[in-house]
Parts: sequence; C-alpha cells; structure tokens
Amino acid sequence: MGCWYETCALSGLPIPPKTPCLLFLLAPGNHLEDGRSGYSYPSGLWQPRCLPVTGVYNDDRGTLDLDEKPPAHWAYTERMLDGDHLAWTESGEPEKLRTEIAPAYTEAFFDRVERGRVFGRNMSFGYRHRDTDLHYPLGQMLVRKDVWDHLLGVEHLVDWGGTTRAQNRKAAEELVDHLLTKVPTSADPQKRALNLFSAEDHFRDRREHRTPFHWLVFEHGGGELPTGGGIYRIHLTTDLIEKKVDRDTALAVFHDLADLAHVGRLMSLLRRAWRPQAGKGSQDIEWDLHLDLAIKVAAIAAEEQRRDED
Repeated sequence: MGCWYETCALSGLPIPPKTPCLLFLLAPGNHLEDGRSGYSYPSGLWQPRCLPVTGVYNDDRGTLDLDEKPPAHWAYTERMLDGDHLAWTESGEPEKLRTEIAPAYTEAFFDRVERGRVFGRNMSFGYRHRDTDLHYPLGQMLVRKDVWDHLLGVEHLVDWGGTTRAQNRKAAEELVDHLLTKVPTSADPQKRALNLFSAEDHFRDRREHRTPFHWLVFEHGGGELPTGGGIYRIHLTTDLIEKKVDRDTALAVFHDLADLAHVGRLMSLLRRAWRPQAGKGSQDIEWDLHLDLAIKVAAIAAEEQRRDED
C-alpha cells in the first residue's frame, strides 16, 4: 500500500511513524454543502462525529495502531454510529454502496474510513451533503497527542467565553453527581423522563453553567462546538438514572467531552477548523520549513500584541 506521513490537523506538523495521536471520525458540518467562507465556526464545514480514539501512527496504513483497550466512551460511540447505518464500498462512491458494516474498535474498520469508503445514513448530515439517499461521508482527522496535550493545559481566562480544562471537568463532575444524588429513579417511563428533564433544566437555566462543556452537551454545540455531545448526554444521563453505568465510567466519558469542549473553544480562538488534514500522501517532512514558519508566526503575533498593548 505504500508509506506516507499524515498531518496533524491542528498544528500542520507532519506525523512520522509511531507518533502517539488522537483520531477523530468526521461528519459534514452545517456549511459543507455551500462551502461558506464568511462567518464560520470551527465545525462549520466538518465536525467530529464522536469522541476520539487513540493509538500510534502506522505509516503503512495511514491510520492508527489502536490502543489495546478501547476508551471508556466506545460503547456509547458504537451505539451512536450504529444508528447511522454505516456502509462501505470498494469504489468510495456513495451511490455504489454494497455492504452495511457495524462500527467496531478494530484497525480494519478505521482502515476503511481512512480510504474514504465508509458512509453513514443520517438525516442530520445527509441533506447537507446533497446526497439523494441521505448518505454522508465519514472522514478522519489526526491530531498529534503532544499538540492535544498542550492545548489541554492552555488556560484562557476572560469574563465571557473563557475556558480551562479544570473548569470544564468540574462542570462534568457536577453534572454526574447531580444525576446520581438529586434525581430519583422510577419504574414508570414517564416519571423517568420527567426526572431527566428536571435535571437538564437545572443546568440549562442557571447562568453559572455557561462553560464550553455545557454548550457542547446541552446546547448542541452552540454553533461553535460540534453537535454530537447531546447524544452522549442523553444516553449517559439515562443510564446513570437507571443505574446501568457506574460513576467512574460515566465520569470518564464526560471528562472526554469536557476536554473536547475546552479544545473546541480554543480552536475557535486560534482560528482552527475541524477538517481532513492537508499534505496527506507525502513523506516530505522538512522540519526546517516548519520551524522557520513557526518562528515568523510567533514574531508577528508578538508584534501585534505589543501594538494592542500600546
């Protein structure tokens, strides 16, 4: 199949073999259909369909050698993707779909995604892509773990629109503990639904609950963040109230959502976008060019900051 280096979609840096990475599955955003280049959020053209998986980059396959143990969110991710009725074709053309496939935490499944041969069937995404059969293309995006970890540690402290990892994770913990201690369970489906709605209203209506985490899981991304957080919230809150999932597992998934919300907010501030990465298919690294550009960008940013302060 040949070898090539992928590109970190957030930093633009090459990804050599064995580099630890996060892999995001991508679905169309609100404006993939019209390619809008005006007022657009990071998730305007593409957005994560689900939380990421992790592993090390395999340059022979163009995707990851997955971590041995799936992430805590995988059971919920699998349930969500299964609802999209995924299918694949050898040609990579949606009109020639042949075989439905189940989402799986296997390298074979992600290999097919990397080749552009997997499509989902979902009303939310299909109409935006103009496919008459409502199939949307499932793409991938890689992020170097060292870049992701750096962003997790960045704190943007302002009165409105700020974000820190600790702030978002605390919001996730408050939600989980509220669901476990304040929301009664019931054998009556109607009462369970009312209990669930009351819990959500508690967080949606209070002004202090305006972190990126809350935008992600309660406001369908609020325009700036991806829209899939609400699906995780619905499944997790239901399972917590019905005692089908333990606190540690639920909190691990909500922590992943909190991290996604934090980095998603920073992406908007840094003017980055979710998208398939550029430069794919090349073994050219040219670290000197990357270093030269990074130095120049840093110098420009420092000069502009001085002007603002003056």
